[in-house]
Amino acid sequence: MTEIDFYRKPHYITTFAKHLKHNQTKSENILWSHLKAKQFYGLRFHRQKPLFAYREENWRDRFFIADCYHHPSKLIIEIDGSIHNRKDIKEYDRLREYLLQEHWYTIIRFTNDMVISNVGEVLKTIKKKIYSNL
Repeated sequence: MTEIDFYRKPHYITTFAKHLKHNQTKSENILWSHLKAKQFYGLRFHRQKPLFAYREENWRDRFFIADCYHHPSKLIIEIDGSIHNRKDIKEYDRLREYLLQEHWYTIIRFTNDMVISNVGEVLKTIKKKIYSNL
């Protein structure tokens, strides 16, 4: 049984990921314009990628949707807006990171402002992280 067979994404997850792809923020569009179509060092990235997080006791699989994802290095790139400064959202982000790190994912976070004002530095950080994970 392959990993794809084992973790079946519910229809609502794939539908929501498609919705997010079509309704990206300005900073997500800026970053994606540099990562799409293997134009960033020939590396392939996915945007709004559903990733398996855990299985509930009732055998229901749970997924999180990453803003950008590079599979060979298992690197998740998150772009955070101001809502991520709220206490409840910070707690949710910590739990989410913990669950994803259990599956050997690495998560890096950038703020909207960082991407908009200094995308070159963001891309350098992504490159360093990818090559340190391979």
